[in-house]
Amino acid sequence: MARGLYANIHAKRKRIKAGSGEKMRKPGAKGAPTAKAFKAAAKTVKKKKKVQVCQFSWKCQNVSKPKPTDLAYRESQEIARKFLSNKHAIPELKDALYYHADYVNPGWKKERITKIGKHIFYR
Repeated sequence: MARGLYANIHAKRKRIKAGSGEKMRKPGAKGAPTAKAFKAAAKTVKKKKKVQVCQFSWKCQNVSKPKPTDLAYRESQEIARKFLSNKHAIPELKDALYYHADYVNPGWKKERITKIGKHIFYR
């Protein structure tokens, strides 16, 4: 991958600081970028956007947050309460610490406990 002007100048400054013996040319000197070219390159670096990573799809897609009045939201909260209080615990999963879907292969070297539906559980 080709490096940009800004990255090349930054790398050269690091080499000089490390004692390479190189010298920076003045902007506009023969073989050196002009001040205008350097400023334009610096602007393009600053314009890079951060990639947004979202835990919840509704957060990234600007969809409104589920409302506590929604039936599905209330049902999911009730299920979560039961599981957290162990009133609805699945005995096979007592020692489970990790899980993933069966179509994923994370390459874990962990002890497999069981598979329920499409999910594989490990300790």
